[in-house]
Amino acid sequence: MNSHPPNSTPAADGESEPQINSQIEAVRKIPSYVLQRFRPVAIDQDSYPPRWDRGYLVYSTAPNNVEDVPSPSLLEPPGLAPSLRLEAAEGALGEGNRRELRDLANALHAGGDDPEIIIAVHGFSNNLQAAVDWYSDIYKHLSRHPVLAQRNLVFLGYRWPSERPLDPLRGSLSGAVQALPTLPRGLLAFGALLSLALFIGACFFPSSARALFAGAVLPLLLVGLLVALVAERVVVYFRDGYRASYFATPDLVDFIRDLDDALQNEEITMGGSRVKISFLAHSLGCSVTTNALRVLSDVFDKGSKQIGNTLTLDRLVLVAPDIPVESVIPRRSNVLASALRRVEEVHVFTNEGDLALRLASTAANYFSFPARSRFSGYRLGNLTVKHFRNARDRRGSRPSYGVVCAASEQVILPSRFLEIRASSAEHRHLWEKPFFPWVANGSDDVTNKISYYDCTDYIDVLDSLDPGQGAALARGVVSRAIKAPALNLPAYFRLLLAYLKEPARGGVDTHGGYFHGRTSKEWIYTLAFAGFAELLRSQGPNLDTVASRHQLQVLLSCAQQQAYKDHRPTNGSDR
Repeated sequence: MNSHPPNSTPAADGESEPQINSQIEAVRKIPSYVLQRFRPVAIDQDSYPPRWDRGYLVYSTAPNNVEDVPSPSLLEPPGLAPSLRLEAAEGALGEGNRRELRDLANALHAGGDDPEIIIAVHGFSNNLQAAVDWYSDIYKHLSRHPVLAQRNLVFLGYRWPSERPLDPLRGSLSGAVQALPTLPRGLLAFGALLSLALFIGACFFPSSARALFAGAVLPLLLVGLLVALVAERVVVYFRDGYRASYFATPDLVDFIRDLDDALQNEEITMGGSRVKISFLAHSLGCSVTTNALRVLSDVFDKGSKQIGNTLTLDRLVLVAPDIPVESVIPRRSNVLASALRRVEEVHVFTNEGDLALRLASTAANYFSFPARSRFSGYRLGNLTVKHFRNARDRRGSRPSYGVVCAASEQVILPSRFLEIRASSAEHRHLWEKPFFPWVANGSDDVTNKISYYDCTDYIDVLDSLDPGQGAALARGVVSRAIKAPALNLPAYFRLLLAYLKEPARGGVDTHGGYFHGRTSKEWIYTLAFAGFAELLRSQGPNLDTVASRHQLQVLLSCAQQQAYKDHRPTNGSDR
């Protein structure tokens, strides 16, 4: 019998034992994240330099598959300036991270008062290039903005391991089949062969065709079930969900903890005031962010917004959030309330027609989310301003755009104006079961501390299109903007066809279009990097008018309603 000495590793073909041990030791030295300065190539090639260059890229070193080995070559983000791309290899060691953290802390110190850190977190189905493209867009927006570029802030784009569905198609399918456990894989082959044999038999023995076809039903059902399992893996939603929970969230917590230590070591407290930290998240990135905030809030629970020794929570902007609608219901099963109540401002951008949430997320969470009714299983990104009086109402009312109750002198509870809609026949507002009697009834409840931006019928110019592609034409940005009380099955079918097209050919990005419309993009970035006060200042007294023009329904939190009323003209209306 062969044996190996203790603490030794069996050598693989072509590699010696010391080589393998050296590789293992090198991998163990790679930290949970890598931090580096962020300078997109597209910015460097512009004819004029940006006024602002305080951007960083921080990304989890967790691989897409547990068997994959992280290496410096895998940690070189595409689309960055070559001189900075090389720093990823150095940053793969802890010393590189510590150096960048010191530089970040010193940049905040040199910037003067009111230091801020804003972290952006991408969503589901974003490979490395897609994440860098979005962060490059944010970077470019900041560097050119006349107000945001002057603030003492640092932007961090957080990249967590994710992959695109069917990318590449052949590799995804073959990998999904190969990864099937032995029994399901055998059943798939057996069912396919048996079905084929029965169909061939029906061709050669027509008199027995009916019996043979009937006998093929069961193996075909078995094959269909197993094919559905393979399809679930190829879509990668469950895989990204696992990565979000077990890789992305812990690694983000690790980074924020090290960031707090670095700021404390450099004594970046600005005369005793803390550094504000805010988050901008999209899709499944909202789950990463809110769960990280929950961990940090529970660990550093001091009964306030403070995180660690130097940080304080400020703003949270969630775009198409792929988290349960339960997260805004103040009852025991709301696991995020402890985090959300510590944030100064929370803004949520939603869309009734978000197909990624309607189809992939809601269907996938049917298997895993512990809800008795399907209404509790819907996602926060599908929570919209209500159009129906109650569950028995089948007609509803056409949407009224602008700031909800803009002319009212009283502060309203947002919880009274929100609902989940699946169709005109199936809808519930938050004062009906299964949410009642747990619905928020006070201004300090989590539901009423959030501002909601219903973008279902949002129309605007797309900044992602060239002039020759109809960029100057206003159009539906995240849906077809049909102005109906609810989207029914035919509307969803037409929206699905539009979702499959490119924007230049009339397509609609129901899940990520928020970042392509000019107004929504400006609002999202302003709220994330400066807050609601700056949005009011930039819009002047015209917030309601702009929202109406672009068919947005804005439902402000109780606190921001008061700020809005204090800011608008004294005649009681800004229309």
